Order: sequence, then structure tokens, then C-alpha cells
Amino acid sequence: MDLHTGFDAGALGFWIFIAVIVGVGLWAESRKNAEKHETLRRILEKTGGIDEALLKQLFRPARDFEGRIRTPGGGYRALRVMGTIVMFVAAGLVAYSLSIAALGAVALLGVRLLRNR
Repeated sequence: MDLHTGFDAGALGFWIFIAVIVGVGLWAESRKNAEKHETLRRILEKTGGIDEALLKQLFRPARDFEGRIRTPGGGYRALRVMGTIVMFVAAGLVAYSLSIAALGAVALLGVRLLRNR
């Protein structure tokens, strides 16, 4: 760490690592889906049709970490709840920061008034 610039390579490395992990996860999921579609395309080329049971086996519905089937739009409620919580926390942080700034300004003003006497 360079003491003069405040640059911290460790923190930068950490965030790059997080970005790489997320990116690799998204890439792996997209490749898995592409392979499923490629398999379906090859089956259709060879046979000209596809059995419904084979299609259901190939394209099983996605499951969450608890094993429940994910429904489209299922994360909408969670997203709204988390968004509401984040907005209230942000408003609280703004109010807290403004109150600290106001107290600091009053204290600074008080010190200046005392020095002028």
C-alpha cells in the first residue's frame, strides 16, 4: 500500500475476485442452457421429432437452493421487500449524516465564536 495516495491493491483485488466469481457463474449457466438447446437441436435433426418425456427430462424446471421449483416472477416480492428496506436504511443514513454534519457545524461555529472573543 502506498501511504501517500491511499491506494489499496488488496481491496481492488477483492472486488475483482467477486466480479470474476459472479461472471463465471453467469457464464457457466448460459453455457449449460446453450448445451441443452444444442442437444435438442441435434435430436430434432436426427429423429425429426421429439418425445415429450425426453423434452421434460432435458428441460426440467429450475429449482432454488431449498429444492423448490422456481416460478417466473417468484423473486419479485423479495426484490420489492429488499428495495423497501434499502430505501429506509438509506433515508436513515442520510438523516444520521445530516444530523452529525449539523452538530459538527454548530460545534465548529461555537469554537469560532469563542475564539473571536
